[in-house]
Amino acid sequence: MDRGKAYKALVENVQKHYGVKGDEAPFLVSLDEAFGSCGEINLYTYWQGRGYAENTPSIKYLLVGQDWGNPFSTPPSFQDRIKKIIRGEDLPYIVDEHNIDSGFQTDTNVIALFRHLGYEIAREQYSDLFFTNFCLGYRSGRNSGNMTKALMEKDMESFQKLCELLKPQNILCLGQLTFQCVYAALVKNRVKAYQGGYLRYIESRPKINADAAYGSGRIFPLVHCGGLGLRNRPLDRQRIDWDWVKRESLR
Repeated sequence: MDRGKAYKALVENVQKHYGVKGDEAPFLVSLDEAFGSCGEINLYTYWQGRGYAENTPSIKYLLVGQDWGNPFSTPPSFQDRIKKIIRGEDLPYIVDEHNIDSGFQTDTNVIALFRHLGYEIAREQYSDLFFTNFCLGYRSGRNSGNMTKALMEKDMESFQKLCELLKPQNILCLGQLTFQCVYAALVKNRVKAYQGGYLRYIESRPKINADAAYGSGRIFPLVHCGGLGLRNRPLDRQRIDWDWVKRESLR
């Protein structure tokens, strides 16, 4: 298999899917002409994973979020930079970690948590990291809310194909809904994942591996590190969870 060509074909199929207005949900759309045609599976991939099709490196950590949010409502400085990146300019996704202009608290905390794993993702791009969201559409209205598991699972086949290509060694799932979708996508003979609450399940340090077709990588359920997630589990507690990731990551 030519993984580079297969990845590019997958990206094109995702763009076509969300180019059909009102297909899944009216608030989920593709990037409009003002942004240009995204050359990666997701805008998040321009942060880590950019250029995968050219080199198809081994991926140690695949970070999976729920959805990117609304790029049309981000600050002008961030929008302008993303447009230039899409056009092929070699610019960083994050310019200043102390003044994140994407407008997302999640980005600030992801930087801190990956630093816990030994990565300086605010300043560097790493060939063994890949960031994406499970839902591959973009919000055109409000920045949050209205997302359901059923909507996210519309992209299950695309996510499965991505993991067939990447075969990530470790899959980090930001949030309960994301974990549920990843687990359903990558583990065929699964059992009921947890009882007694998601936080208690994380603290039980479950050992879950993706099926062989997706690389048999370790799947880690984690709390989302955005504002809502921090209400349930502060960042200092999340760092303890990421200590677990660091200890038990497949290499």
